[in-house]
Amino acid sequence: MSSQYIKIKNHINGEWLDESNGQYEPLKNPSTGAVIGEVPLSSAETSRQAVAAAAEAFPEWSAMPLPKRMDFIFKMHRAMVDNHEMLAEAIAVDQAKHIAEARGEVGRVIEILQMACSIPSLMQGETIQGIANNINGRVIKAPLGVFCGVAPFNFPALVFGWFIPFAIGTGNTFVYKPSTESPLFMQRMMDLIIETGLPKGVVNIVHGDRETVEAWYDDENVTGICLVGSTPTAKSIAAGAGKYGKKTMLLGGAKTSCWPWKMRQWIC
Repeated sequence: MSSQYIKIKNHINGEWLDESNGQYEPLKNPSTGAVIGEVPLSSAETSRQAVAAAAEAFPEWSAMPLPKRMDFIFKMHRAMVDNHEMLAEAIAVDQAKHIAEARGEVGRVIEILQMACSIPSLMQGETIQGIANNINGRVIKAPLGVFCGVAPFNFPALVFGWFIPFAIGTGNTFVYKPSTESPLFMQRMMDLIIETGLPKGVVNIVHGDRETVEAWYDDENVTGICLVGSTPTAKSIAAGAGKYGKKTMLLGGAKTSCWPWKMRQWIC
């Protein structure tokens, strides 16, 4: 594992960016207590900038034929398989899981991506014939827009797997806020996503605290917000997002969750 000082950055509209307000907090290795880097505390302005990038990318991305979108999911899966150890080490460094457990988490996400590869069958619509004289009905599943997600410190890879592949595979775009305590996995994973050739703005990463998330509540470009975290945080997001009619999927304080059904959040 590298001992190099780690400077975590935001990734917005296809670019790695330093936080413009200059506010950072120490990134520590919990196993030793040593400061190993720094992570930005992004402003509300930066958070809205990421949403704007996702909104700009949405029309073209959602209009892309499903098989072409799936190419990026297949490439993402292959990248994780090829870089399993590197991603596990990233978890072990700032989250302090034993390397064996970190490998297991990455392996689980690889399995989740395999599930995401079945999105074309999950998005099939329905036809209802004879609902009235000479009238048939048709149900179409379509992407909804920009979603934002918040991850906890304890599963930096797993929550990425639950949220991002299903959201973008079904045609939405995404803004993701990893935990400031364990952001390194997502920085490494974003490097791999870039290598797949994913269009800019489809996935954006912002780091920060409550201010970063609260900027989403009244942003007209945000369709919904999802979270895995504590119950108080889930209640806070439910109140803030509900005030502006945002969709939410909030797993607060849960011991387990049914990840295969999460993709229902991303389509209508």
